[in-house]
Amino acid sequence: MAPRMGWTFREFAEGDLDAVAAILEHVESEEAEQALAAMREDPSDRFVLVAGDRVDGVTGYRAIPDTDRAYWLSYTGLEPGEATGDDLIPPLLDRLRSAGARKLFAMLGDADAAPGSIRRSGGAREFYEKLGFSVEARHADYYDRSDGAIVMGLRLAGEPRPAGKLPDPGRIRITDSDEIDETDDAYYIEWEFAGEDPETSPREFDDWIGRLREWEARVAFLGLPSDAKAAAAQVLEAGFTEDGRLTDLIEDGIHEVRYRYDLI
Repeated sequence: MAPRMGWTFREFAEGDLDAVAAILEHVESEEAEQALAAMREDPSDRFVLVAGDRVDGVTGYRAIPDTDRAYWLSYTGLEPGEATGDDLIPPLLDRLRSAGARKLFAMLGDADAAPGSIRRSGGAREFYEKLGFSVEARHADYYDRSDGAIVMGLRLAGEPRPAGKLPDPGRIRITDSDEIDETDDAYYIEWEFAGEDPETSPREFDDWIGRLREWEARVAFLGLPSDAKAAAAQVLEAGFTEDGRLTDLIEDGIHEVRYRYDLI
């Protein structure tokens, strides 16, 4: 679907950077610097909405590693004016479908406004629902103690197919942890399947949690494939709780199950 007459949807170019910076600074100043750094490092799959020589909007997507054609919606914003999200997002969805994408996910803060909305706060969820997205997970107090997040998903190709039966990949070992960008003291935990190596023991889990407390972490998140039953039991035993799942994220029939550990 093309934008309305007067606008063109095209790939991002280096000469668009200053205009994009202004848009992102207006939409979400805390994210602007990080977004621009990401676009300088890898400008692929970024797009702008232009009227003549004027850049009115920016959006894009990024592939989710180790998945079957699943993507995240990346930094998106519109210059205040006549352009709306309906001029910006549907052309992006067309690009994704043409590229063979299977599913797109968007993460929104509770207060996020829809692209191009005159509202200062809220309305993003309703906008994406109108395009066919549905809420798949809710994370209370994600960005800070008063600002939660929702993850919305949109299937882009075909009907879901059941996953084939695979052996349980086993338990995990933790490899790293770091603060989640754009949050106030929320952390993610990185891991890998232990295989023949020692798994993270209950005591080692306690040590990781203790380290997060020293860093004054508020909450920690960890995601697992839905077929990793042994690993799910392992993190639940460590005191995590399930906090939603992203349907068919890894592949059809295999979801990402999200777990959280509240430290305060």
